[in-house]
Amino acid sequence: MLKTIRRDEFKLMKRILRQYYDHLTKENTDTLISRIFGLHKIIFKRKHTLKADKKIYFCIMNNVFNTHNKIDKRYDLKGSTRGRTTYFPPDVPRDATVAMKDLDFLADKTKIKVDRTIKSKLLEVLRKDADFFAQCNIIDYSLLVGIHALKERNQVQ
Repeated sequence: MLKTIRRDEFKLMKRILRQYYDHLTKENTDTLISRIFGLHKIIFKRKHTLKADKKIYFCIMNNVFNTHNKIDKRYDLKGSTRGRTTYFPPDVPRDATVAMKDLDFLADKTKIKVDRTIKSKLLEVLRKDADFFAQCNIIDYSLLVGIHALKERNQVQ
Protein backbone atom coordinates (compact mmCIF):
# COMPACT_ATOMS: atom_id res chain seq x y z
CA MET A 1 0.00 0.00 0.00
CA LEU A 2 1.29 3.47 -0.85
CA LYS A 3 0.52 6.23 1.69
CA THR A 4 1.44 9.87 1.33
CA ILE A 5 2.92 11.40 4.48
CA ARG A 6 3.90 14.85 5.67
CA ARG A 7 7.51 16.03 5.70
CA ASP A 8 7.66 15.90 9.51
CA GLU A 9 6.41 12.28 9.48
CA PHE A 10 9.10 11.42 6.92
CA LYS A 11 11.81 12.99 9.10
CA LEU A 12 10.48 11.26 12.23
CA MET A 13 10.52 7.87 10.53
CA LYS A 14 14.10 8.40 9.36
CA ARG A 15 15.10 9.39 12.92
CA ILE A 16 13.57 6.27 14.55
CA LEU A 17 14.34 3.80 11.76
CA ARG A 18 16.86 1.71 13.76
CA GLN A 19 14.56 1.50 16.82
CA TYR A 20 11.60 0.66 14.56
CA TYR A 21 13.55 -2.12 12.83
CA ASP A 22 14.73 -3.58 16.14
CA HIS A 23 11.22 -3.47 17.61
CA LEU A 24 9.73 -5.36 14.66
CA THR A 25 12.51 -7.93 14.30
CA LYS A 26 13.86 -8.49 17.83
CA GLU A 27 11.76 -7.01 20.62
CA ASN A 28 8.16 -7.59 19.52
CA THR A 29 7.91 -9.80 16.46
CA ASP A 30 4.14 -10.09 17.02
CA THR A 31 3.77 -6.29 16.85
CA LEU A 32 0.58 -4.73 15.54
CA ILE A 33 2.53 -1.76 14.16
CA SER A 34 2.34 -1.59 10.37
CA ARG A 35 5.39 -2.72 8.51
CA ILE A 36 6.92 -0.04 6.36
CA PHE A 37 8.86 -1.43 3.41
CA GLY A 38 10.07 1.83 1.89
CA LEU A 39 10.30 5.53 2.68
CA HIS A 40 10.51 7.84 -0.34
CA LYS A 41 10.57 11.43 -1.52
CA ILE A 42 9.88 12.65 -5.06
CA ILE A 43 11.08 16.12 -6.06
CA PHE A 44 9.40 17.79 -9.01
CA LYS A 45 11.79 20.41 -10.37
CA ARG A 46 10.13 23.58 -11.58
CA LYS A 47 11.88 25.22 -14.51
CA HIS A 48 11.50 28.84 -15.51
CA THR A 49 9.52 29.82 -12.43
CA LEU A 50 10.18 31.35 -9.05
CA LYS A 51 8.11 28.72 -7.29
CA ALA A 52 9.94 26.23 -5.06
CA ASP A 53 10.34 22.63 -6.13
CA LYS A 54 7.38 20.43 -5.17
CA LYS A 55 8.18 17.51 -2.86
CA ILE A 56 5.95 14.54 -2.18
CA TYR A 57 6.76 12.19 0.68
CA PHE A 58 5.32 8.69 0.85
CA CYS A 59 5.87 5.25 2.29
CA ILE A 60 5.18 1.75 1.06
CA MET A 61 3.60 -0.35 3.79
CA ASN A 62 1.72 -3.58 4.33
CA ASN A 63 -2.04 -3.65 3.92
CA VAL A 64 -3.41 -4.74 7.29
CA PHE A 65 -6.71 -5.73 5.67
CA ASN A 66 -5.20 -8.07 3.09
CA THR A 67 -7.58 -10.97 3.74
CA HIS A 68 -10.09 -13.13 1.93
CA ASN A 69 -12.66 -12.30 4.61
CA LYS A 70 -14.96 -9.36 4.01
CA ILE A 71 -14.20 -6.53 6.44
CA ASP A 72 -17.64 -5.32 7.51
CA LYS A 73 -16.48 -2.49 9.77
CA ARG A 74 -13.24 -0.62 10.30
CA TYR A 75 -12.28 1.49 13.27
CA ASP A 76 -9.31 3.79 13.84
CA LEU A 77 -9.15 3.83 17.65
CA LYS A 78 -7.00 6.27 19.63
CA GLY A 79 -8.56 5.91 23.08
CA SER A 80 -9.84 9.48 22.96
CA THR A 81 -13.30 10.83 22.24
CA ARG A 82 -12.41 14.45 21.45
CA GLY A 83 -13.40 14.99 17.83
CA ARG A 84 -13.24 11.25 17.22
CA THR A 85 -16.22 10.65 14.96
CA THR A 86 -16.54 10.05 11.24
CA TYR A 87 -19.04 12.17 9.37
CA PHE A 88 -21.39 10.47 6.95
CA PRO A 89 -24.08 12.55 5.23
CA PRO A 90 -27.51 11.58 6.63
CA ASP A 91 -28.89 10.42 3.27
CA VAL A 92 -25.81 8.33 2.37
CA PRO A 93 -25.21 4.85 3.82
CA ARG A 94 -21.93 4.19 5.60
CA ASP A 95 -19.06 3.16 3.38
CA ALA A 96 -17.54 0.00 4.91
CA THR A 97 -14.12 0.91 3.50
CA VAL A 98 -13.99 4.13 5.57
CA ALA A 99 -12.55 3.71 9.05
CA MET A 100 -14.83 4.99 11.78
CA LYS A 101 -13.48 6.43 15.00
CA ASP A 102 -13.78 6.08 18.77
CA LEU A 103 -17.19 7.74 19.21
CA ASP A 104 -18.59 5.65 16.33
CA PHE A 105 -17.28 2.49 18.02
CA LEU A 106 -18.99 3.47 21.28
CA ALA A 107 -22.24 4.45 19.52
CA ASP A 108 -22.32 1.13 17.65
CA LYS A 109 -21.95 -0.69 21.00
CA THR A 110 -19.59 -3.09 19.29
CA LYS A 111 -18.22 -5.87 21.45
CA ILE A 112 -15.20 -7.89 20.44
CA LYS A 113 -14.94 -11.25 22.14
CA VAL A 114 -11.61 -13.05 22.19
CA ASP A 115 -10.40 -16.14 23.99
CA ARG A 116 -8.70 -15.46 27.36
CA THR A 117 -5.26 -16.60 26.13
CA ILE A 118 -5.56 -14.49 22.98
CA LYS A 119 -6.64 -11.51 25.10
CA SER A 120 -3.59 -11.90 27.33
CA LYS A 121 -1.22 -12.10 24.33
CA LEU A 122 -2.96 -9.17 22.63
CA LEU A 123 -2.62 -6.97 25.71
CA GLU A 124 1.08 -7.90 26.00
CA VAL A 125 1.72 -6.99 22.34
CA LEU A 126 -0.17 -3.70 22.70
CA ARG A 127 1.79 -2.83 25.85
CA LYS A 128 5.11 -3.49 24.08
CA ASP A 129 3.99 -1.39 21.10
CA ALA A 130 2.90 1.45 23.40
CA ASP A 131 6.26 1.27 25.21
CA PHE A 132 8.05 1.52 21.85
CA PHE A 133 6.07 4.63 20.91
CA ALA A 134 6.78 6.15 24.34
CA GLN A 135 10.53 5.51 23.92
CA CYS A 136 10.35 7.34 20.58
CA ASN A 137 8.38 10.24 22.15
CA ILE A 138 5.39 9.51 19.93
CA ILE A 139 2.03 10.15 21.55
CA ASP A 140 -0.23 10.21 18.49
CA TYR A 141 -0.91 6.65 17.40
CA SER A 142 -3.96 4.48 16.95
CA LEU A 143 -5.11 0.90 16.58
CA LEU A 144 -6.75 0.03 13.28
CA VAL A 145 -9.41 -2.64 13.85
CA GLY A 146 -11.21 -4.59 11.14
CA ILE A 147 -14.31 -6.61 11.96
CA HIS A 148 -15.58 -9.53 9.93
CA ALA A 149 -19.04 -10.45 11.17
CA LEU A 150 -20.01 -14.12 11.29
CA LYS A 151 -23.67 -13.63 10.51
CA GLU A 152 -24.88 -17.17 11.02
CA ARG A 153 -23.55 -17.37 14.60
CA ASN A 154 -23.90 -13.71 15.58
CA GLN A 155 -20.17 -13.50 16.32
CA VAL A 156 -17.26 -11.49 15.00
CA GLN A 157 -13.70 -12.44 14.10
